[in-house]
Amino acid sequence: MSTIVFVAPSTILPPLIEQIRSDLDASTLLSIGRGEYSIWKTPEGTLYIDSVYFLFMPFHTQNSFTPKVLAKKKDVPVEKGKDAALRKWDAELRQSLATKKPANANNLSKQDKALVDAQLAKEAQVRARVEQIKNSLERGLHLIRSIIKANPSEFQAFVEPVTTLLLSSAIRHGSMLVGNNVFETYVVGTLPIVM
Repeated sequence: MSTIVFVAPSTILPPLIEQIRSDLDASTLLSIGRGEYSIWKTPEGTLYIDSVYFLFMPFHTQNSFTPKVLAKKKDVPVEKGKDAALRKWDAELRQSLATKKPANANNLSKQDKALVDAQLAKEAQVRARVEQIKNSLERGLHLIRSIIKANPSEFQAFVEPVTTLLLSSAIRHGSMLVGNNVFETYVVGTLPIVM
């Protein structure tokens, strides 16, 4: 990509910048809530259990997608107070540890197995969607690095919008998907400007 940008920057830069805008779109990244992210991190074929993730992984958005397929049929009394969520989680954890039997397909009724299979299918769709957003984000970051590597003078007009996209979208909302890749792209892109 760097070679094409170097050879014909005025022709290739506008469509590349539009692709970068699309790939680093903040609304797309904001559509991934805590639940979707946690499902994506859960291995394929394993049901996502929300209690541990919600307690230890606070993120920027709330999500109403909290699967309860294997939850106990008995309702937990609603408590109020500042530690209510922690007490509820602790009670559920103690109850599940007391049984000491993992929920597997051999112990499930046909109805519960159908619910588990349906939930696994939903979670597979969520994983696919989050993976697609992650791949788009990585493509956008790769395009930025390719443009910077080619170092065309025509890119100076696009430096501010691309930097704004990196700061307001990719760094703020996308780093949970691509890790340090977004920070490295930002540093590579802004270092030559500062020097």
